[in-house]
Amino acid sequence: MSTISKILKYIAHIREKRVHINKGALNICFVLLSIYAFIMSIICFIKPDVVMGIVNVVIGCVMLLSIVIILKVKSHAIVATYVLTFLYLLMMVFLCEGGVGGVSVIWHLFIPIGGMALINLYYGSILSFMVGISTTLYMLTPLHELAYHYNEDYRIRFPIIYWAFTTMTLFIFIRIDRFEETQKQFIKEADDSNRAKSEFLANMSHELRTPMNAIMGMCEITLKEDIPDNIRENNESIYHSSKDLMNIINDLLDFSKIGSGRMELSCSQYRLSDVIKDVVHMASARKGSKPLAFVVECDPDIPDLLYGDDMRIKQIMINLLTNAIKYTQEGGFLLKLSHRKESYGINLIISVQDSGIGIKNENIDKIFDVYGRVDAEKTHKIEGTGLGLPITKKLVRLMNGVIGVTSVYGEGTEFKVVIPQNVVDEAPIVNLEKNECTGILCYYNADNLPNFADEALANTFNVAIDKLGKAGYICKNLESLKDEVSTGAYSHIFIGKDEFFEDEQYFKELSETYSVTVVRDKTDQFNLGGNITGVYKPFYINKLCAAISKPVQKKAQNEAMGDNFTAPNANILVVDDNALNLRVARGLMKQYGMKIDIAKSGAQALQLMVQKKYDMVFLDHLMPDMDGVETHRAIKELENESDRKTPVIALTAYTAADVRDMFTREGFQGFMSKPIQADILKDMLLNWLPKEHIIYSKEPTNE
Repeated sequence: MSTISKILKYIAHIREKRVHINKGALNICFVLLSIYAFIMSIICFIKPDVVMGIVNVVIGCVMLLSIVIILKVKSHAIVATYVLTFLYLLMMVFLCEGGVGGVSVIWHLFIPIGGMALINLYYGSILSFMVGISTTLYMLTPLHELAYHYNEDYRIRFPIIYWAFTTMTLFIFIRIDRFEETQKQFIKEADDSNRAKSEFLANMSHELRTPMNAIMGMCEITLKEDIPDNIRENNESIYHSSKDLMNIINDLLDFSKIGSGRMELSCSQYRLSDVIKDVVHMASARKGSKPLAFVVECDPDIPDLLYGDDMRIKQIMINLLTNAIKYTQEGGFLLKLSHRKESYGINLIISVQDSGIGIKNENIDKIFDVYGRVDAEKTHKIEGTGLGLPITKKLVRLMNGVIGVTSVYGEGTEFKVVIPQNVVDEAPIVNLEKNECTGILCYYNADNLPNFADEALANTFNVAIDKLGKAGYICKNLESLKDEVSTGAYSHIFIGKDEFFEDEQYFKELSETYSVTVVRDKTDQFNLGGNITGVYKPFYINKLCAAISKPVQKKAQNEAMGDNFTAPNANILVVDDNALNLRVARGLMKQYGMKIDIAKSGAQALQLMVQKKYDMVFLDHLMPDMDGVETHRAIKELENESDRKTPVIALTAYTAADVRDMFTREGFQGFMSKPIQADILKDMLLNWLPKEHIIYSKEPTNE
């Protein structure tokens, strides 16, 4: 009795939640039953048993009507009531009609399992009890004499069998329902836990970035001062260690988002050329002084304007390049970009190859494991969290792409990523048409380059030469170069640093007539002199295109302008509730000679903007009382009244990929993630300051 009491209590409990009925399964069931009814009607008409034939036709038609009702009626309660009534009446017909030898009553045994599975536990239980009570009363009372006469054994045994079967079925479905309920609760708790973990990590990321902004910012400011060498060395160590810590924080945050399913793509139009430029800059910084050759090969026919998540594409490239830098001690590494046209746009193909330690065949499947590190004997001294490649693989999958790896142990590794991208404009990434180039002459020593890097560099020149349809030649020694120059077939000459010093005076004299460009490392700060210009490694098709697109006679003058500048007439407002962040921002902007005002709240910023016109506003995202978004909305309302449009740049402790959509939607002109990076700040100022306020320095930058 206690078991039955618990079952009845649970049925009362599930009445409160009344889960939706399974309309699809009901329709399939009614279709099969209607087919069965029509087949039985044909059999009955053949016998002939006209009455039963008509009964089966009516049953089949009612079942077809039931399908229409289930499809048309949206209320689950109405559908359930109709199905219960119809099935109950149908079972009563079978009970009274009996069939051949009383077998029709066997259909009653399908009611418990069918009702609970096809309708739901609550309505199925009601139907099972209604049919069971009616069948028991019919079998064990004189009612059975009014219709079909079942024999004595059948009347006694069938109700017992039915209730035993119903009780067992009910018990099983209650267990299943409770298990599903428990499972849903576990899933909800797991989701809540993941959400709490992600929110915690996001908040921790924000809290960590704020002091990191101060540490890195003050280091950068100090490094610009005239300080003793030992203090400079200490500050550089602090700065680079801080950058490493920021990378670890970003990896942990990304991995947490991917693990909890909260990582989302933020797609927009972007220029692939800008992505490559940023990636090259970041990878060069991570390589630092490590004696490795960094080569970039880019297909000049790739469409430049694409649609996708450029932030995540950058992250994929940087993760793969960082991996190559970490595990390569000599030789170099290559970033190669190509494409394949598809009906939806293109497949962007990214390849990163290195001459590092390589991976054993048995370890290739393990390199994407979380926290894993293969070949511990060789890699135990290499720093890193082990999250870079797992994050990369998950990002690639999120973008519907694929990633593969091939490696020769002891010789190097190549990662290849294919990501589908939509094309906004078919215009290629470089345009070699508008230039005064009559021919390209190259001279560099490839002895220290890995074969793949040498081939990539040669491909860059050969593709440009082929596209131009002009003369071109790659020299292997100085004598060969001088012979080619004497033909007068070339206008642009590209040489390496070591090749330049083979005969420095010769190249300086050559620069009076030809465009001479020296490709060198960023650490090489020697003066080229004359009209010679320099570009920093890695040298790739975009830099070559930029070099040959400038008129030869004006080249030196244009390069000399560089991008070093001051803006003494510019008025800047920096808004942040953290005094140390304000100090860092002012310190980083000091070199530009701008007039800088500060505000410690959104309300104070609005007061200052009423009193004074600013050329740019740098606005912190999270501030008490009035945050950055609310302040920006108030600024727009204020400027609508005065017909002013001041560029507002958001400062945020969140990663760019997390907040880009929100800042774009709110109408910010740009945003910078903390810690503030000097080169990104410089680009922001150049992009948004009025051009009349910018005064370029006359010192050549050679880049």
